[in-house]
Amino acid sequence: MNKSIICIALCCSLFFLADAQVSKPAEPHSFSIGVFYGPTPDLASNEQFQWIKEAHVDFIQFIGDSAFDFNKNAAIAERKNLLILDLAARNGLRYFVRDPRVRGTETDIAAMVKAYKDHPGIAGYFIADEPGKNDLDWPATAYKTILKYDATRIPSVNLFPNVVYPDYEENYVEAWIQKVGKENLRLLSFD
Repeated sequence: MNKSIICIALCCSLFFLADAQVSKPAEPHSFSIGVFYGPTPDLASNEQFQWIKEAHVDFIQFIGDSAFDFNKNAAIAERKNLLILDLAARNGLRYFVRDPRVRGTETDIAAMVKAYKDHPGIAGYFIADEPGKNDLDWPATAYKTILKYDATRIPSVNLFPNVVYPDYEENYVEAWIQKVGKENLRLLSFD
């Protein structure tokens, strides 16, 4: 009988010891909701941003059109991006800026990052939408350069959908991941 009690006590102690060693499940990751194309510049207002937030959207990918001149003039882009970042921050949203300096030299990209990185409304930096599989070098270079100057935000490149290339995963998505480095990948976005 003493052997049975000792055996039961030993098994119970091992059970409690094993239970104490088991790690607790991790907290679930948050799931963010974003819009790729926010309100047009003429509708970029506090009211519009409030409505977007009420729809449980967390971030806006970019706002732009020919009137916004994002692709041509860095000074105009910076001024308008800062206004949008202010609206985003005021309404609990975050915004991916679009700035023509992203296509420039390392010095241009560093200046772009410096202009926005400390703003509370910044989510990241929009680089390109749907680059072709033979045109991944410059976006990958911009991606890594942005991370060099702001490792906490997200450089954003949106890839083509899978119907574009028959070898989509092997020679497009994998090529993108290899060019930016899987250790650097913050977002994998595609249509």
